[in-house]
Amino acid sequence: IILGLSLLSPAVLLWTRNRLHNFCKNRFGGEGLLACMNLSQNVGRNALAVSSLAIAFMMVISMSIMVHSFRQTVIVWIDQTLRADLFVRVAGGRDIDYQQTLPAESIEKLKSLKGIAAVDQFRALDITYNHLPVVLASGDFSVLSQYGNLVIKSGPSAQELDRLMVRQNRAMVSEAFSIKHKVNTGDTITLQTPKGPAQMEVAAIYFDYSRDRGYIILDRTTFLSYYQDSAINSFVIYIKDKTELDSVRKDVLKTLNDYRLIIRSNSELKTQVLEVFDKTFAITYSLEIIAILVAVLGLFNTLVSLILERKREIGILRFLGAFTGQVKRMILIETGILGLIGSGMGFLAGVIVSYILIFVINKQSFGWTIQVHFPYLSILMMISLFWGISLLSGLYPAKLAEKINPKEAVRVE
Repeated sequence: IILGLSLLSPAVLLWTRNRLHNFCKNRFGGEGLLACMNLSQNVGRNALAVSSLAIAFMMVISMSIMVHSFRQTVIVWIDQTLRADLFVRVAGGRDIDYQQTLPAESIEKLKSLKGIAAVDQFRALDITYNHLPVVLASGDFSVLSQYGNLVIKSGPSAQELDRLMVRQNRAMVSEAFSIKHKVNTGDTITLQTPKGPAQMEVAAIYFDYSRDRGYIILDRTTFLSYYQDSAINSFVIYIKDKTELDSVRKDVLKTLNDYRLIIRSNSELKTQVLEVFDKTFAITYSLEIIAILVAVLGLFNTLVSLILERKREIGILRFLGAFTGQVKRMILIETGILGLIGSGMGFLAGVIVSYILIFVINKQSFGWTIQVHFPYLSILMMISLFWGISLLSGLYPAKLAEKINPKEAVRVE
């Protein structure tokens, strides 16, 4: 695509000159006509400037669409998946640290607390499957099917999973795991457990964006029968009356005061997830700014060199009666047209590249399915900003052309 942009730039310049010269003449007069015809005066140099602008803008647009699509997909996913009212884990280590555990017996006390409807306990282990790292996890599907939710890609709905998973040799896997290991619903996977190899039928595949290595999920009853490890890493609480959230939080901390816990509400966790997401992709914004600055610098250098090459031409225009303001206006119109061509080509290429990033590169790298969401307002603002910056890059070359002494410029002639 980058090569195609570079090779198409001369043709696009000529096409634009042929289509716009009447408009520029009618709208901007002689300066507009000359600016439009100048597009083909030095096609090679102009094409380099346009292609660099288009490539930079392509990167900006494609990354913006990809990041926005990923963010919106994650927002929809967490809204559908995070149904619990309180999320509790042991303090210490990273957010995803399976070395920190709690004894399951202490959690049993919470089930009798006033206001708590259900508790879902979570345990996970880092294991290998086909020589690749994966996460083996367990949860209470009887609670999940009644109170929680998962976004299922293939298989029965989350509300039906309890009858398939509880006390059964079945597993549910994440989309990333299914793609990396080419596993579908109905297939059998083999887990190396302390009791020896265990055959698990894949009951469902679900969407997950928390870890790219992939998850294998067992019901807690199945996990305990093979691993006999009752400790848990975290748990979620479903509350009967949402207005009692603060009082239930205090009761949980009081009941488990022997342990250092981090407890978050549903809204707090969702906010933190998006904060982590935005911090993760903050570097892309810096890269986009650098790309724009490099491209604009390229356009600036091209315009300055063109002005120096066209000193005699500008001098002759002055002798023919062109005012300095008209010469300056001609250069600015030419700059605006070049910026417009670069923005248009970059936008079209950026949309194509964004689809490649989302549906090819992202899926191969992480195994995640992302829905395309266009940030229409942001794209419009970026096009306007990019074009405006391109136009500003022509101010100094225009000032340079304005200061050319016509007598010195045409002395050789």
